[in-house]
Amino acid sequence: MRRVTKIAPKLEKLVLMLSSDQPGEVVAAAAAIKRALQTAGADWHDFARELTKPATPSRDGNHSRNHDRDRYGDRSGWRPLHAYCRRHLDALPSRERDFMTTLDHWRGNITEKQRAWLDAIHARLRRAGL
Repeated sequence: MRRVTKIAPKLEKLVLMLSSDQPGEVVAAAAAIKRALQTAGADWHDFARELTKPATPSRDGNHSRNHDRDRYGDRSGWRPLHAYCRRHLDALPSRERDFMTTLDHWRGNITEKQRAWLDAIHARLRRAGL
């Protein structure tokens, strides 16, 4: 749906907030997603359809969902976020500390899923004022 696509950057940030360890933040993120969808004239069903629709090939033959380079600069810009999170390891739960430790010796780019988790951790630390 075109309506959902128009607000994709906002939805991306809100969806990442759903990964919070704080139940109140998760509920607030879900409510914010609902408001954003309503403002765009869409609903959760439209959003789910957009997330699960088959990808269409781009003009150059690459898979259209393979646009990580556009969105994340080929995911090579993750190291400053990782360094920031590493400085605040004591504020992270053990699972996230383990994730940061695995990234310590990571060579090359991280996956989109890893980047999304790193972005969520970074955003949560920043919101906490750390």
